[in-house]
Amino acid sequence: LTDNRIIIPLFIVLFGLLLSYQFKILKATTDEKTIRLLSSLLHIQLSGVFFAINFGINYYIYVRAIRDTGMIAVQRKIVYLFFISAILASFSRDIGHFFAAPETHIISLISFSLLAWSIITAGVFLVGDILRFISSLFRKSPTPSSSSSSSSKHRKLTTASVNRKRIRAIISVLISTSMLLTGVFSAMRSPVLESTDIYLHKLPCSLDKMTLVQISDLHLGNTFSVSRMYEVVKRVNELHPDIIAITGDLIDTAYSESLLPILHPLTQLKSKYGIFYVTGNHEYMSGGAAQWLPRLQSIENFHVLHNSREIVGKEKEGGFYIVGTDDPSG
Repeated sequence: LTDNRIIIPLFIVLFGLLLSYQFKILKATTDEKTIRLLSSLLHIQLSGVFFAINFGINYYIYVRAIRDTGMIAVQRKIVYLFFISAILASFSRDIGHFFAAPETHIISLISFSLLAWSIITAGVFLVGDILRFISSLFRKSPTPSSSSSSSSKHRKLTTASVNRKRIRAIISVLISTSMLLTGVFSAMRSPVLESTDIYLHKLPCSLDKMTLVQISDLHLGNTFSVSRMYEVVKRVNELHPDIIAITGDLIDTAYSESLLPILHPLTQLKSKYGIFYVTGNHEYMSGGAAQWLPRLQSIENFHVLHNSREIVGKEKEGGFYIVGTDDPSG
């Protein structure tokens, strides 16, 4: 049992079974103390898993971009900067919750950006490694030569290999950074409006040509500020919707009285038949769903579809139901 090849997989299996057992108890119990205790334990354990995965990703980047390229002996400042960014990325979830505010905190934005950068960069390096492995399968083995000539060739090959690794690392980092910046600028601009016509043969004439506006994945409290939410509300109201559907991941932070202003823009939404909301997984991952849902339900004309349904129009005249179910992963 001293072999890491046995210990690590065994630990992962046992940890997975423990998590599964805790989730099973959490679903079955109705005792509030047990629910709070298990929820806290699961939050700590899942935070540990999140950190371990991110640490592994950042270590892989360190190996490919710094250790294998000999950069550690050339620029120690780059190494220190890398480890600071790795820590911020690994704890981005906790940092985001700690600095959650109606207006996005710069530290939260930096930590989440570094998290995205590390995942993209690791993906780019991984694709390169896979391609090199495939090409190595078709490469011929070098023929043996004399010791003196082979030693000089080895030095040249080692230098050339390090230079190639540095070039590959620079190109990979440039690709991932450009992809990150493209994503950040895309996320910071105004939401793109897409129009789709939906035909329902059994829809009554009284509900014909109605407008439904769907909003999704705003993540209020972490990376989406209240000021930007007001812009979204303004654009939605300009469409004069009959129905507004908010389809999950609306709030992405634990509940706090100081964060209640993030709900104020939602009170400005206007629609004929109401605003219909269903939770995503992030409302539960943030640990604040139980406190946020009653606050959302208190908003006028705001319907929280918590594994439930609401009728639109008059049932006798041929209305229809809007059904909402919770995200299973939440």
